Amino acid sequence: ERDAEAVGELTAEERQRLPLLGVPVSIKECFEVVGTDSTAGMARYKGDPSTQDAVLVEALRLAGAVPFCKTNVSQMMLSWECSNPAYGTTSHPMHRHFIPGGSSGGEGCLVGQGGSIIGLGTDVGGSVRIPAALCGCVGVKPTKNRLPGKGKLRTASTACWDGQQIVSSVPGPLTRTVDDALLFFESVLSPDVLARTSKLDCNQVPLPWDREAALAERPLRIGFYESDDYVRVSPAVRRAVREAAQALRAAGHELVPFQLPDLRRGWEIFAGLMQSGQYWQVQEL
Repeated sequence: ERDAEAVGELTAEERQRLPLLGVPVSIKECFEVVGTDSTAGMARYKGDPSTQDAVLVEALRLAGAVPFCKTNVSQMMLSWECSNPAYGTTSHPMHRHFIPGGSSGGEGCLVGQGGSIIGLGTDVGGSVRIPAALCGCVGVKPTKNRLPGKGKLRTASTACWDGQQIVSSVPGPLTRTVDDALLFFESVLSPDVLARTSKLDCNQVPLPWDREAALAERPLRIGFYESDDYVRVSPAVRRAVREAAQALRAAGHELVPFQLPDLRRGWEIFAGLMQSGQYWQVQEL
């Protein structure tokens, strides 16, 4: 309500400078938003609302967006489902007996059913991409430190998150379309917004969005696989991969099929890296 009223008070010139003017955006529960809890699904942290915004939430406000709700997560954001003792369970938007993915499952559900234009999530091992895939929307995991990540879990000890650097958690958008995802990045990485956020989060790379490079029409070399030889792939998924590869070839890109190495060993390495640094402190929360 506060943001909507502020938008109404802007002059015509000020409105022209805000690419997300009045756009409602939803925010994953772990991000700090003034006046709301940030618990990551831990009931012990409820009832202690944030007194400031996460840096990326502030970036969205600077671009004119209006945060209007926070969405559910899996507990401690460590699962591909979306359930926790603090808020309960979020189901798939089309079928309540199916999961929406996780840990940004609330965002995937809301964006997928058209309840939000842009959603803000986080991703370590698929927490944006999996809900997007299951709920039928677009999800992007950016490069580490491309977006500001400061401002999560105010009431919880953040030593575990700060120590998790090899496979780092990064913020990322969920949107209805690719064009909306491009608009998100162009807005929060504009020179004016970046000048502010890179000072608030010293880890953010102060590199403005390059629209020309993002929209450049040049052939790409894209690798793809139909099965990981570990989890049995369904016929529908295999067909979707083949159709996507065919569409990309028709658009002039080079598609290179490949086989994954030993996925079981890869998972062991991933799990070990996830517990490096101070991430072991998660068990104490």
